[in-house]
Amino acid sequence: RTRAVSGHPQLAGRRIVLYAPTFRGRGRAKFGRNALDWTLLRSSLPADVALVLKSHPNLDPGGVDAAGFDVVADPGSEMNDWLAAADVLVTDYSSSIFEWALLRRPLVLLVDDLEAYERDPGLYLDYRTEMIGIQVQDTQGVVDALLAASWDIGAYDAFVARRLDACDGHA
Repeated sequence: RTRAVSGHPQLAGRRIVLYAPTFRGRGRAKFGRNALDWTLLRSSLPADVALVLKSHPNLDPGGVDAAGFDVVADPGSEMNDWLAAADVLVTDYSSSIFEWALLRRPLVLLVDDLEAYERDPGLYLDYRTEMIGIQVQDTQGVVDALLAASWDIGAYDAFVARRLDACDGHA
């Protein structure tokens, strides 16, 4: 599918769920966030679903909990390659949402700390009213969204028109 997948034969023929959370904190105090119970997630999904972790490139890979993933992407690998390979993106407040919207593929937003994140560091848009995807609060919510697979991709067109209207392919 893409060069990201070419080095990972265990992904061949499987539905790829990419987990790409953003970091918390600032400067040297930055830390990764893994709000998912990967044991529960892995045991709840069929074997044809591959779980891929793409941590933020500004985080120390040694400090990221990678248990339960089929593939842990090199933090320095190109995020857009992984987005092109993925069938579903699970994230929180990552700016990758904007590139993902252009692909018009299913999105699950794990936003259990939305109120705190709105206060610090803050958001550029109102997640409650302007964001695409399915918002969930915990791992069971992610499982339910992935298994239900009832995605409203129709909302993406309006989101792209509001937020990405300059992305017309003629840069």
